[in-house]
Amino acid sequence: MRTFKAPRLLFLYGLLTVGNFPADAAEHADSLSKQDAKDGLSDELSWLRAEATVFSGARREQKVSDTAVAVFVLSNEDIKRSGATSLPEALRMAPGIHVARIDANKWAISIRGFNERFSNKLLVLMDGRTVYNPLFSGVYWDAQDILLDDVERIEVIRGPGAALWGANAVNGVINVISKSAKTTQGGLVSGGYGSEEQGFAAVRYGGEVADNLQYRLYAKRFNRGDSFSNLAAGAQDRSTVNSGGFRLDWQPGKREELSLQGRYYEGQSGQQTQVPRFSAPWMVPNDQSVGISGGHILGRWRNRPADASETILQLYFDHAQRNDAVLGRQTLNTSDISYQYRFAWLDGHELTWGANYRSVDNRLDPGYEAWLQPEHRHISLYSGFIRDDIKLAEHWNFIVGTELQHNDFTGVEVQPTARLLWHPQARHTVWAAVSRAVRTPAIEDHDLTFMPVMANPTASLPVPVAAQVQGNQAFTSENLMAYELGYRFAPNSRFSLDTTAFYNVYDNLRTFEQGAFYFDTVPTSHLVVPYAFDNRMKASSHGSETVIQWTVQDNWRLSANYQFISMRFDTDDGSTDYITLDRIYGHAPQQQFALRSLWNMDKNWQLDLWARYVDQMRWEPSVLSPQNGGLPFPMLVSAYITLDARLAWKPLKDLEISLVGQNLLDGHHQEYIDKSTNIPVSQVERSAYIKAEWHF
Repeated sequence: MRTFKAPRLLFLYGLLTVGNFPADAAEHADSLSKQDAKDGLSDELSWLRAEATVFSGARREQKVSDTAVAVFVLSNEDIKRSGATSLPEALRMAPGIHVARIDANKWAISIRGFNERFSNKLLVLMDGRTVYNPLFSGVYWDAQDILLDDVERIEVIRGPGAALWGANAVNGVINVISKSAKTTQGGLVSGGYGSEEQGFAAVRYGGEVADNLQYRLYAKRFNRGDSFSNLAAGAQDRSTVNSGGFRLDWQPGKREELSLQGRYYEGQSGQQTQVPRFSAPWMVPNDQSVGISGGHILGRWRNRPADASETILQLYFDHAQRNDAVLGRQTLNTSDISYQYRFAWLDGHELTWGANYRSVDNRLDPGYEAWLQPEHRHISLYSGFIRDDIKLAEHWNFIVGTELQHNDFTGVEVQPTARLLWHPQARHTVWAAVSRAVRTPAIEDHDLTFMPVMANPTASLPVPVAAQVQGNQAFTSENLMAYELGYRFAPNSRFSLDTTAFYNVYDNLRTFEQGAFYFDTVPTSHLVVPYAFDNRMKASSHGSETVIQWTVQDNWRLSANYQFISMRFDTDDGSTDYITLDRIYGHAPQQQFALRSLWNMDKNWQLDLWARYVDQMRWEPSVLSPQNGGLPFPMLVSAYITLDARLAWKPLKDLEISLVGQNLLDGHHQEYIDKSTNIPVSQVERSAYIKAEWHF
């Protein structure tokens, strides 16, 4: 058995000892409200994490303090004052997430480890619509160019959410929730220019057709320059995306809502890579502009006849297309319908159940490195979930539920969870959970052939050598058993603490098993070193995440978060995999820390600072074998510290001008090594931009 073990650090996890507070939850909420009024805090600085509203933790709206999950909520004000110009940049604020920039338009984003370009254990939703790509089991982040001004909040669930959201919500769920049309009335024009963000603009207008019928329309465009590269030709990763959309909201009754929204986008994402050839020089530089386009339309009906009763019916259609000469031209059409119903049941029970059907039509025309057999595949997913929230006693709640899903590759998957929530006192929350989740096979796991490398002929072997990865029809689901313990404390409206510890056990993880070499003569003589996907790895991880929010003064708020993770991987006896540990599973920093300061200097000026520390990522030489395609030396992404600053000025009530500096502490730094594809190493540069925003 071969073992890879990340360096270990001892860490302490404990509960704070505090004084006595009122035991009644209603009294607690009332006291917080009165304290807010007494303190006279501004809206953006009095926003308390523990009292934020979240939907994704239980598929119903509830306060964070009442959820038995590790959840973090990014408000619209958080996003705006971060200076982030893209969704991945905004996600850096959430604890437990590792966000690494591969190049100017590619990202590796994951929760609790296993980071790679196509992170296959993270489910990403936009207003409940999945953007998880079934071909590579991941997200194309360059296609998720949304108007951040229209985002109401981003909910980040750390840990498995499969019992509610289905397969692939293994290590976490990200749900981006947009504002209603009613809250975006009037006009907005914004635009800016900078050293990296080389021209961006957006226009939005919202109106009212009737008292209960509102709409909004928007259009936006951005141009992002090349990242830093030591290559003579540069990184060649400039990108441009144009997008536009609409939302229509109708309230036919006091507790009934109907919404319709849609979006269309098209753009170009540049990239430089090395592609294999069957003639000298064997590996050839390839600069291309990947064309991306697509759109969706989504409709939702929501009815809440009573506080403990709710019905939601949602339908959407999504079309996406990528014209990538290396990985192939993909056309993906997704149709989805889901229904859920919540109601009070018996004494002390609140039951939520739902069903979902998804139809996926995928086609991949061959690229230089990747092709599918068959090229076209239709997938049908059927799922249903049930959840029971049980009030055991005055301060105790027990939550039990499961999702059952049928997929075309592995049949029926069962993903249960059991959670316990305890309010020992009004301002304290303790919760614990045990959950099972699975990552079901992607299309590539069964159908893909991938040839990323062609080695030169040598004197001892006078033919080129091709490394070739092939799908496996027997590939099965990856499994997780997760154990979590969390604690929240909010003594008043100015301070909150949220900490979580976890222990995860993984089984049947994907490996690349090496087969017997063989010669092929098509299109010319060459030696093939075959690899096949298999499920021959186990892993375990443990760690913690802590978030502190403190309103120091009425005009000054501090927030800090820290995360720690230690991971261990073991391949099964007889495994021939020398690739996975090197190229994928080593990609997670052991520690991350962030500190943000939001300061309202006066009613017209704001100064915001954001510092982050990310630990090094190292791949040990002991797990690599030069004879089997590995590297004879360790690979390292050095630890780095970044500082972003934002200075905003309001010369008029509806006009704001801001100057943002990003990555100010060094000229450039590396965040990731992408060894799953042949994208050369590039680095994130120091940058600045100026932005103007006018509301009318």
